[in-house]
Amino acid sequence: MKPVLVLILLSAPLLAQDPGRWNFNFGGGPSFATGDAGRSVNTGYTFTAGGGINLNKHLGFAVDYTFDGFGLSDQALRVSGAPDGYAHAWGFTFDPIYRFAPGKKVGGYVTGGYGVFTRTINLTRPGLVPATICDPWTFICYSGAVVADVVYRSNSVTKGAWDIGGGLTYRLGESNANFYVELRYFDMLTSGVHSTFLPLTFGLRW
Repeated sequence: MKPVLVLILLSAPLLAQDPGRWNFNFGGGPSFATGDAGRSVNTGYTFTAGGGINLNKHLGFAVDYTFDGFGLSDQALRVSGAPDGYAHAWGFTFDPIYRFAPGKKVGGYVTGGYGVFTRTINLTRPGLVPATICDPWTFICYSGAVVADVVYRSNSVTKGAWDIGGGLTYRLGESNANFYVELRYFDMLTSGVHSTFLPLTFGLRW
């Protein structure tokens, strides 16, 4: 999550200088894997944050960070012979955005672009891991082992990815802030299992 914090910190002073020149967004919600990926993972979650510059009231550009997490499906676990596992994809995209009815109470936009994503698949099984255990009554802590899910096999790949989507906005009072609902399609250009997912995001845009 460190890239997200850096992005937010860098964007905050720019927004304070000129809220009409700069744009910023963050949000989250469910994420739906599609195609091959839809058979390999369950419905997951998404988090996104981004910021950029507005050329005018209709057209702007943003760099978006997106993280999507999924649990492996029963079918994928049977094929791999793993007790459990999970997958996630994260990356950055450069996205032009075109807004409809900017400044109105209800508006909308379309967006899409290209970037780089990393997909990681982890297989897990129960195991003993070292931990520090503290007694809440005596405040005495000691080292020991606890049972937890342990990653015993992992695979990561980094590829280019493209996205396209759009959303609806609702202006909050007389401010520049808008509540938004967005549906966007991501296609990570992986071989084998095609990594495509469809996050539904709720959040705030300036």
